[in-house]
Amino acid sequence: MIDTQTQPDSTPRPLRVALAHDWLVGYRGGEMVLDAIASLLQRHNHTITRIYTMFDNASPLSPTLDPLPRTVSSLNARPESLRRWLLPRYPKAVEELSARLRRDHASEPIDLLISTSSAAIKSIQPPPGVPHICYCHAPARYLWSQTDNYASPD
Repeated sequence: MIDTQTQPDSTPRPLRVALAHDWLVGYRGGEMVLDAIASLLQRHNHTITRIYTMFDNASPLSPTLDPLPRTVSSLNARPESLRRWLLPRYPKAVEELSARLRRDHASEPIDLLISTSSAAIKSIQPPPGVPHICYCHAPARYLWSQTDNYASPD
């Protein structure tokens, strides 16, 4: 349960929220959901501390998301063309981001973690006592129903 400790005027105090998203490499459906969540949080005066992600190619996404600080896994240093072959390393990348989130929380506590995921980031572990809400998109098509489209060599 999130303790919002109502202020004297009975309005809940603003929350400090960390966001997590599988990858920030384009503005598609998942990023639109992330953008809508971030916009809603900001509209209600909550603070977004940062976005945790496995990959970030630094391309512009939206006026809401672009200025937010980002923490990126070490997989991001690999060439973009190899990302689909790094799938077996995604769990380790999320563990790495979980550890970074815990360290960040120790110096600047958060109240809530929200992830949006169709792949691996939903397994990010929040610090003890911090609730984690995951907006889980459709299952990763490249793993289940459209493997031929995603597994082609080009």
